[in-house]
Amino acid sequence: MLLSLPFGVLFGFVGSMPLAGPIALLVFGRGLRGAYRSGLAIAGGSAIAESGYAFLAYWGMAQLVTRFPRTMLASRALAALVLIGLGLYLVLHQERPGIEVERVREHPRSSLALGFAVTAFNPTFIATWTAAVTVLHSLRFVPTTLPAAMFFAVGVGCGIFGWFAAMLWLMRRWRERFHPATLNRLLQAIGLVLAGMGVWSAASLVYAMLS
Repeated sequence: MLLSLPFGVLFGFVGSMPLAGPIALLVFGRGLRGAYRSGLAIAGGSAIAESGYAFLAYWGMAQLVTRFPRTMLASRALAALVLIGLGLYLVLHQERPGIEVERVREHPRSSLALGFAVTAFNPTFIATWTAAVTVLHSLRFVPTTLPAAMFFAVGVGCGIFGWFAAMLWLMRRWRERFHPATLNRLLQAIGLVLAGMGVWSAASLVYAMLS
């Protein structure tokens, strides 16, 4: 049972490494701005939500996605709007050194809520974790019990937060080497990617509803 905890940490840590998801891009963007506490709060909120999906997947509740289709569709639509809004903000907003960073650092609760919402409103995570848990169960190293599912979920949350904390630590150490203009261009690029994710998510949702 306790073995599910380190497996959760491993899956959460490794699974968070690619800079391809919205949370990774948001945390990376906060790190570029020097808002490390805000980045940690976003990572913490995301870790809480994603560990919940990991728990549901481990406990064999992936059927929730098909049992409540309207709720899932609404969540995907809201997630698309959030991503588009965040992306446009980063594209259009120009950093003013020494002002915006301090303002962001003063609102860790809103950053925590943002990280939680972006992840919680993306029910596709349960499919991702169902696939990961299927692989884990096939190894027969962990039992399929409720306590094991809870330990696995806690491990996943710790692994996700641990990766982003390590990433922000590295960014804090090397951030001073970036020119402010370069930082702005990187933030705008991140904004374009986030907005593109939102548009793609909205388009795929409309296609799914019409087909």
